[in-house]
Parts: sequence; C-alpha cells; structure tokens
Amino acid sequence: MDDPQNFSGNAADLSALAIERGRACGLPVDPDKTNERLVRYYVAEGVVDRPDRVGRDATYGYRHLLQLLTALRMAQAGISLAVIAEHNRSALTRALEEGLDKPLPTQAELLVGSFMSRKPSGARSAAASAPAPVARPSLALPDVLDEVHRFKAEVISAMGALRHEGASTLQALRVLNERVEHLNTWISNSMVSNVEVSRDAIQSDRQHQLELSKALHSLESMHHKTADLTAGLSAALAHSRKHLDSAMADMAGRMQQGLRSLEDLVLSRFAELEARRANDVAALRALIEDLKPAEPESTATPPETINPPAR
Repeated sequence: MDDPQNFSGNAADLSALAIERGRACGLPVDPDKTNERLVRYYVAEGVVDRPDRVGRDATYGYRHLLQLLTALRMAQAGISLAVIAEHNRSALTRALEEGLDKPLPTQAELLVGSFMSRKPSGARSAAASAPAPVARPSLALPDVLDEVHRFKAEVISAMGALRHEGASTLQALRVLNERVEHLNTWISNSMVSNVEVSRDAIQSDRQHQLELSKALHSLESMHHKTADLTAGLSAALAHSRKHLDSAMADMAGRMQQGLRSLEDLVLSRFAELEARRANDVAALRALIEDLKPAEPESTATPPETINPPAR
C-alpha cells in the first residue's frame, strides 16, 4: 500500500501490511509469527487497541498498524507485554509514528512514563462512578484527539510565555519602585540634614541666606519630582496588570471558541455519518420491495353453459 495512513482491513490484512512495512523500514518483523492470530492475541492483552466494528466485521486502521510494529520491535528487545500495552495505550498516534524512527526507550524510561500517565485514585473513582457515555461510531478519533491535545499544548505554551513576560515586567517594576523609595528616603534624610545645616549657617552668617534658600528650593523641587515619578510608576504598574488580565481573558476566549469549533466539527461529522446510514437503510428497503415476487393474476374461466337436450 502506497499510503498506509488510509489503511483499513481485517486482522489478516493488518499482519500482511505490518510485514511489508517492517521490511521497508528495517524493523524486526518475523513473517512466520506475524499473523492474524498474533494480532488477536495482542488485542486481548491490550497491546493493540480493539478494532472498530462495521456490522459483524472487525476493522483495523493506521493506529493499529503503528501499535503492532511498535509491539514487535519492543518485544524483540525483551520488554514485557504489560509495559508495551501501557505504552501503546497512552501514546498518541503521532508519537507512535515518530517512535519508529527513534531508539527504543529504556525499561526505566517506560516505567516513569507509565507512572506519569496514570490518573490519581480520586479521578479514577470519579470516572468509575460517572455514567457510561453513549456509544458513538468512531470517525478518525485519534486524529481528533491529537488535534485537541496539540491545540491545548499551544494554548498552554502561549499562556506560560505571557505569564513569564508579565512576571518579569512586574519584577522589574518592583525593583524600580524599591530604588525610587530608597532614593526618596535618601533625599528626605538629605533635606533634613541640609535644613539643619542651613539653619546653623543662617544663624552664623546672614550673607549666605539667599544661596541656602535657593538650595532648599531645589531640594523641594527634587522631592516633588520624585513623588510624581512614584505616582507614574504606580500607574504604569496598574496599567500593566490590566493589560495582562485583558490578554489572559482574550486567550481564554480564543481557547473556548476553538474548542467549540472543534466540537461542532465532530458533531457535524457524526450527523453526516448518521444521514448516510439512514439513506443506505432506505435504499436497502426500496431494493427489498423491488425484489418481492408479483401476485399471480386470476386465470379462472367462467363455466360453459350446458344446453338442455331437445325433446
């Protein structure tokens, strides 16, 4: 098959394609042991996801192919089926595809990844007590989940960068505010000291009174400028906080809009599939009506009239 991503078939088709792709990629796939019996065994052990059901037929897809190739490769390396099953069940389709081109993870790395992917006991009990969801036909579900996780990761990354930038700005403003307060304290202390010196100088020498008055005026002006600078910095800090809150609210709105659009897309695809199924059922019923035998027409002839014998 030229494009294995469009693969759809039974267990025998899956094993045959796994042998073909394993040879093409140089993976350790044994043709004698890779068959539909092995596929069903891996499904029973949880190494490969359960197939989709189309009527009574079990249908496998591209994700099942990646799980089978990964399981064969990891089993060849001596990794237990329980660890392989945990890895294949929690990994995304894109991660399984990229993992075929990378070195195998160690047993310790697989155990750590399995531990990190487990849910807390409280979440498990809540999930167990929740009512079972209504079963819906699977329509490219791994790809939909992959897009949702990718969109979520992008949103989280953008929010983290925004928070980091906001935290850096707030830290810089705090440092600057501390420096301004330190300068203000120093100026206040200097003013007190200078006023005392000026008073002593005025009392000792009247000739320097005008110069000291000018110095006092300059110090007072500097004090007012420092107060204005402090007020400006406080306003800038408030504006920055308001801007950060607005950006966070906008980012949350975009994320909600994206999730709603994704939900509408999935529901529309499910509705389209249901409409197609209804059309197929109607067409099948019409075909059954056309194939019913026609009722035979009445072929009875009226009885002949018997003339009485002549006298």
